Amino acid sequence: MLHCEEQNSIVCFLWNEEGSRRYWPEHVNRLANLLYKYMSIPYRFICVTDETEGFNDKVELFQLPKEAQWIKEVKTLEKPTMPSSYRRLWLFSKEAKCLGDRILLLDIDVMIVNDLAPLFSMSNDFVGWRPKSEQRAKIRPINGSYRIGGGTWLLRTGTHTHIWENFSEEGQKKAREVGWRGSDQAWLSYNLAKDCAVFPDEMGIYHSQDGAKMWEELPEDARIIHFNGKIKPWSKNATSRKWLCDYFNNVEREDVSYLRYSEIKRFVSTNKDLLEPEHHIVACFWGTKFDERYPEKLFNAIKRNTTRKCSFWCLNDKYSKAIRKGDVSYIPMPYIEKLGNLNKIYAYEFSNDFLYNKRIFLFDLDTLVIDNIDPILDYSGPFCMRGAINNNTKPGGDLISFVGGWGDSWYNDIIENSALIIKRTKKSERKFYSKVYNGGMEFWQKAYPGMYKSYKREIKKMNGGKPDAEVKMVSFHGKPMIHDCTDLPWVAQNWV
Repeated sequence: MLHCEEQNSIVCFLWNEEGSRRYWPEHVNRLANLLYKYMSIPYRFICVTDETEGFNDKVELFQLPKEAQWIKEVKTLEKPTMPSSYRRLWLFSKEAKCLGDRILLLDIDVMIVNDLAPLFSMSNDFVGWRPKSEQRAKIRPINGSYRIGGGTWLLRTGTHTHIWENFSEEGQKKAREVGWRGSDQAWLSYNLAKDCAVFPDEMGIYHSQDGAKMWEELPEDARIIHFNGKIKPWSKNATSRKWLCDYFNNVEREDVSYLRYSEIKRFVSTNKDLLEPEHHIVACFWGTKFDERYPEKLFNAIKRNTTRKCSFWCLNDKYSKAIRKGDVSYIPMPYIEKLGNLNKIYAYEFSNDFLYNKRIFLFDLDTLVIDNIDPILDYSGPFCMRGAINNNTKPGGDLISFVGGWGDSWYNDIIENSALIIKRTKKSERKFYSKVYNGGMEFWQKAYPGMYKSYKREIKKMNGGKPDAEVKMVSFHGKPMIHDCTDLPWVAQNWV
């Protein structure tokens, strides 16, 4: 029976300790959009936070009262340098009645995949959730009970007020001495785990460790899936799981794309020195084929062989967020498994969003720069790439130069018409250029004859495997790769 006569609220908390920012208003908006999609009964969605901007109109904001502000400073005993979640305990205060009669607490980083109304059908004053992952990991129960998870529980406000009123440093220590770990979940478990009601398995609350790595598809009964730890639902390394990738493409693609867009926008806005007017933007893709040496060595070689000012960008599916390491900015890109090499077309959407009107040079990682490439970086035509070896009337795809904003709709066209484009191109970006985009391109072989050669098809056959003086760059497409050829002095000298 649903308790519709009571006011039902869903509450999340948004806070960030200095130097450990993990969540933003956009993440709360994502959760609000999912609730709007899946909740079948009236509800309030409330975010308890000190922030006031960036939220959509589905989010009701609430700030902890002044008399409760002290809880923000309380740290977890076992990891005092880490952010704690103790402030969520305020929901057990008498004052929390202002948020509604019944509160379902949710972590911001959950996936919601079905109606949450049935969770409110349980009549108990408090209903906890026990992650199955504890049993999978064979974590020892305490006094016969497993812990209460901190990321989902249901409370009738005004009950169990001792949870808030009795909280103290001494109480923290007692919970820890018994064996409970964590912050708010340790205190909840210490006080409630032995006797409280818990959501039954059929309510469909899962942890991302509850066998999810082996799932081919979402369980039919799934409602909530938790993602505590480093991997989040919107992380790149999470979407490698087939069921999650399918879910994103069908439900959350727009929201998740916006989250990534917002994160990269913040990165670019705080690293404005990378976009000085005279900078050439040099970018590459870093995928599974290449190890971590390749981006760094490529950019080192370019720096040694140009007098032009360059910013170095690496679009990749290795990192879940944008970071800057030395001279290189590593930018996460959405990798969709079924698209294969067509994922590289994302460069044009990225350029339109963040590098608009900048001259961009897109290098393949298997390119070895061996001499000054100023003439190539001075190219000012609309669109240039290497033509196919032995047939420079067709695109080869390597070393592309264009102005940010060129091809701005290509990536979205691929996403929206993926079945047709995959069929026409066999997931090859080269065939995309020749079959879908046809015309208007130049080739390096004609613009700068002799400067860019193939090792396998050309260099290997000349001068005992040594390039002529006119060669500035060598493409190691296919086999062998650059690291396979470091026994050649001219390769070893330049791949550093």
